[in-house]
Amino acid sequence: MKIKHVSIIAFVTLLVAQSASAQLSSSFYAFAITDQNSLNAYTSPTTGSLVASSMVGNVQNRRINHLATEIARNRVIYGVEDTQTGAVVDIRAHILGGPGAGTNGSILNGNNLATTIGSSTGGGSFFNGAYYLWDDGGTGQGIVRMTLTAGGLIDTISKPWGNNLTGGELGDIAIDASGAMFLFNELRDLYRFDVNNPDPAQPLVLIGNYSLAVGGSGTRQMFIDDLGRIMINSGTTGDWRSLDPLVPGSSTLIPGINLLVGTNTFSDLAPGGRPVGTVIPEPSSMLIGSLGLLALLRRRRSI
Repeated sequence: MKIKHVSIIAFVTLLVAQSASAQLSSSFYAFAITDQNSLNAYTSPTTGSLVASSMVGNVQNRRINHLATEIARNRVIYGVEDTQTGAVVDIRAHILGGPGAGTNGSILNGNNLATTIGSSTGGGSFFNGAYYLWDDGGTGQGIVRMTLTAGGLIDTISKPWGNNLTGGELGDIAIDASGAMFLFNELRDLYRFDVNNPDPAQPLVLIGNYSLAVGGSGTRQMFIDDLGRIMINSGTTGDWRSLDPLVPGSSTLIPGINLLVGTNTFSDLAPGGRPVGTVIPEPSSMLIGSLGLLALLRRRRSI
């Protein structure tokens, strides 16, 4: 049987069209929380608005951090810290739309954070049904993993790579579609880590320092957008920078909008509801994929 090359082109075109439509299915580009505990939403790098003015209500001595987006439940997850002790005292979720929109409540489900998380100001991210938090508290640094119940509450809390990672303090984490976690610390060192690797001794791999490429008080916070770029916001001008992990220290300016008021700065960033792209395909994977596609095309032509 002879298969026309038109069929291959049509099939590829369909896949591209489906991918493009999937990325346009959500109106959110990114979420940001501020030092004043407000939640902002970007629909593009240059368009955004306030979602909630306070994520902790009238509770004193509290600040929010560790922001992550759970697309399946249309909500953002974040940690609540005690400003006097630095301890993470609660994990909460804010529903963004649909049934229960605007609902903001604890999902701790009786779990005790004190036994797992130290005095942490690190970031958060969501990947493959689990919420990840970077514990940068002193000698107890490590990556905390929280699984969820079918109802969206926290089921288990563990530190699979705990107390052996030294990425530094005041950073953020972001996980791409392949499970590569990136960590950006106070000194603007960018690290890479594989959350698919269960080895408890797996180290953070230093990519490089980006101090010369970026500036501003907000550039310790990052997320991975739907194009697979590692994005940071200046926190002062509102412009964005895309960090290039293939060229350590290099970044690209992307004009943006400043949603901040006065001296307020972002304390964390998270992706919007669009599918997150893969940042760095491994060189070997790229080669295998290219050879496989070439072989497929040759086979089709010979049929």
